[in-house]
Amino acid sequence: MDAAERYLDRVQHLPPARSILARMAVLMSDPNRDMDNVAELISYDPALTAEVLKRSNSAFFRGSEHARDASEAVSRLGFNEVQHVVSTLSGSHTPIQPLSETLDPDNLWRHSLRTAVTAAALSSITHESETAAFTAGLLHDVGKLVFGSLEPSVYAKLLAESAASGTTISHVEAATWGLTHAELGSRLLSRWGLPPNITLVIFSHHSSPMEAAPFECLAAMIQVSNRWAKRTMEQRMIPVAPSFLTSEEHGLLGIEFAEIQSAFDQGSERLHQIGNLLDTSL
Repeated sequence: MDAAERYLDRVQHLPPARSILARMAVLMSDPNRDMDNVAELISYDPALTAEVLKRSNSAFFRGSEHARDASEAVSRLGFNEVQHVVSTLSGSHTPIQPLSETLDPDNLWRHSLRTAVTAAALSSITHESETAAFTAGLLHDVGKLVFGSLEPSVYAKLLAESAASGTTISHVEAATWGLTHAELGSRLLSRWGLPPNITLVIFSHHSSPMEAAPFECLAAMIQVSNRWAKRTMEQRMIPVAPSFLTSEEHGLLGIEFAEIQSAFDQGSERLHQIGNLLDTSL
């Protein structure tokens, strides 16, 4: 059994964002709740999204096709099963304590949501699937949640080592465990029944987009959105320039820099709207 399989066998659920769980509890207890609102709130959290997709794509619930996003999964599962999902995840985890700025669960949640919203905005001009872009962006770092849940003290040391040395966290992960958070997250979601356009893109989000073929354009979108999300989290809001994208990414996206900047601006506006809805800063 390889290292990834040993970790995957220990994973039953992922830890949701605390702020989302608190709002979900209020919404689920409302007798006048709207399941569309429930699905929307779930779609803003990587752990809840992964869990409803896992269950909806199981043999018991799965139809002829995979559920593509949280909305389809919630519709397929129904209220009682969704309520069970929320209750299970609420009670099954001791929240991950902030190990560093990189693995503060709230920061990781915000980064994932920023990546998802930015990728969805880019999809409108690249003609890729908005659903796939948002889902892949939201779930791209679930491997970090796995490492942070199962190996918190070791992972904290690796994050500190990465920051001090300037070495990428993926390099340090591979040197320590023989796999990266990208591989671990991809394999977990594949095991949970998510389709290849999501799992391949997640696997390659720190390498060449061509490794995700035939979904290389979607992979390039996630890489660019991931980079932009990191930049905005660091409040380095400078215009998109040619140096922001690799030549490979630019060629795959096939759009001008002004269009990319416009998509980023649209994503920022959407994040502002979501932040207002959740009453939090994103």
